[in-house]
Order: sequence, then structure tokens, then C-alpha cells
Amino acid sequence: MIYIYWAKGTDLYKVGYTSKSDVAIRRQQWETGCPFPLVLMGHINGGRADESRLHKRLKREGKWVEQAAGQEWFKLTQTDVEQILGYRSNPATETANMIQDMGERIVKRQLKNMSKRKGIHGIAASFIKGFL
Repeated sequence: MIYIYWAKGTDLYKVGYTSKSDVAIRRQQWETGCPFPLVLMGHINGGRADESRLHKRLKREGKWVEQAAGQEWFKLTQTDVEQILGYRSNPATETANMIQDMGERIVKRQLKNMSKRKGIHGIAASFIKGFL
């Protein structure tokens, strides 16, 4: 389950995953080290891979708060939260993100396969041939 908590009084949101169905328990764990009360904005079904894709998308969009403790804090708008939780969707953005994620997975798989067959020198040679 993927959840979104808002650090009350800020524009910071915690976007995370828990295998537990009770997100209130997760909130209590996070509030221990957080100086702000956390408000559950909502949750959606999803696993660790879904959370990872969502984090990557939010980082690409420049919403990740690098200075915050952990990797899961983002500066979001109400519209961002609504889109993530499915209240309102932007099909064009979702499609573009899905295509980019698929492309990244394809390139990683191809590089892995090439490195098994050719080693690092073979990979470099293949790329050079592709640009000539």
C-alpha cells in the first residue's frame, strides 16, 4: 500500500510504502522523528515497485526534497496529491511517464544483456557504432 502523509503546516509530503494494511500505525512510526503532526491524505494499492516508479517520477519533476531525512519527502501541491491518489488524472502526463519508465527498463535490460555477451568494451563499441 502506498500512502501520502502531509506534514501539517508545511508543503512537505511523505510518500511511502507499507506492507501493513494499517497506515495509522505507519504514521505513528514516522511521527516519532518528525517535528510536525502528520495528516493522512490517502492511500492507494501498490507495491514497492509502484512506490519506486512514483518516487522516480516525482524526482524527475523536481519535487524531491533532498535535504529532508530519508528519500521519501516531496514538495507537492494539492493537485499533485489528487493526481497520485486518483481523484483527478492527467492522461497525457501519466502516459508520458509510463512510456519513459518503459524506456528506462528496456535500456537497462539491453545494457545488461550486452554486458553479458560482450563485456564493457563490447558495449562501448556498440554505442559508438550506433552514433557513426
